[in-house]
Amino acid sequence: MKVRIFIMFVFLSFTVFSQNISMLRITVFEDYSNKPTTYKEAILYNGTKVLNNSFSDENGTFIFIIDSFPFNSDSVYFLINTGDTLSSNTKVFINNLGLLESNKIGNYSIKITDFKLFTQEEFSVYCKKNGLIPCRKRTLAKDVK
Repeated sequence: MKVRIFIMFVFLSFTVFSQNISMLRITVFEDYSNKPTTYKEAILYNGTKVLNNSFSDENGTFIFIIDSFPFNSDSVYFLINTGDTLSSNTKVFINNLGLLESNKIGNYSIKITDFKLFTQEEFSVYCKKNGLIPCRKRTLAKDVK
């Protein structure tokens, strides 16, 4: 009986906690001019695996939506593709950023402004309320004959 209860607890915890969706909001400013990095691309990686990609808005804000955030965040980083030759790809590790404070990395001042956890249902309600399109999973292209 104890074994059944333990197995049910482990199975239930994996099914309940695996449904979490994380939303990470980061603002990026150019350090020398204090202007936001507008309409630039940033890609969030876990090692070599792409977790999410985002474009900055007019305020320099990137929003990353992650289905499952890894427990070990040592290899989680994002690249800012600015397109200039001095800092074309700036790699920023998440665990080097302090929360709610300005971090100076390279030519940028970076700040984590928001972090939220959602279940699937809460995230769909949040998307409807804020007019967002839910994320779609990438699939491999197949030849059609």
